[in-house]
Amino acid sequence: MAVRTRSELRRIDQAQTVHDKRSFGIAIFTIVVLFFGLVTFMNPIFMKSQIAKESNGVVAERYINQKFDKFYRISLRQLVLIEVVIIALTIFLPLNKQDQLQMR
Repeated sequence: MAVRTRSELRRIDQAQTVHDKRSFGIAIFTIVVLFFGLVTFMNPIFMKSQIAKESNGVVAERYINQKFDKFYRISLRQLVLIEVVIIALTIFLPLNKQDQLQMR
């Protein structure tokens, strides 16, 4: 009976040891990940380069938006000009002879 309980205690002790090692490994992994994350994002050199990249992206977006705005303004002017020409043509050039007689 005593031999049986000793073997059961060894199995329980081994299972507890495996469980403790897994828990310790997860804790160490979490600490290492948090440490590297803090070192990366609290590093002033890294953050300066990130801010520079983001501001360059903003500059590029502004440049592209300015070009599209300019294209829109030019297109809008052309549409207005075309509409004015069409209106002028319909006013000054009658469509058929009946319209010409009515204009006289």
